[in-house]
Amino acid sequence: MTSVIVDTMHPRLLFETIRTSGIEYVAAVPEIFQLLFRLYEPSLRLPSLKAFVSGGNILTSEDCASLQEAFQIEVLHGYGLTEFTPVSGNARSETRLGTVGTVCDDVQCCIDKSGTDRVGEVLIKTPHKTGVYYHRLRESNEARTNDGWFKTGSRGRSTLFESQMKDGHHA
Repeated sequence: MTSVIVDTMHPRLLFETIRTSGIEYVAAVPEIFQLLFRLYEPSLRLPSLKAFVSGGNILTSEDCASLQEAFQIEVLHGYGLTEFTPVSGNARSETRLGTVGTVCDDVQCCIDKSGTDRVGEVLIKTPHKTGVYYHRLRESNEARTNDGWFKTGSRGRSTLFESQMKDGHHA
């Protein structure tokens, strides 16, 4: 694998770097993909590009669909925190728009205090975490439950609770 780190977020230069370097996958936050989408023109031609890999914020199913249609690529969206390895992700050819995919190996994930709308705080348990916030002992203690779960502060909804979806994708 070759990684390219760009020193600018200017879309024209990003498009040029993707084309000249033969980049196949671009990993970024949704805001970068939305910027690229707004300035994309089909005449730019990015033949090497296979997928956008998104995380760090919500990427709606509408945004995913728009990106896929405009760039003719797959959009993979996932979820994670600085304190952990990735928590979940959509695998190539198994993407479900509007979700952050299935939970990764060795990660337990649940939704706490879900009401009738099945939305609640995302809780995570895994051996692959730092367990603390850097120089923030109080926040670290508040984030841990007595039974070992980490309270992420993120709100989520699990499709595991929906009878028509049993494949583990999380929204």
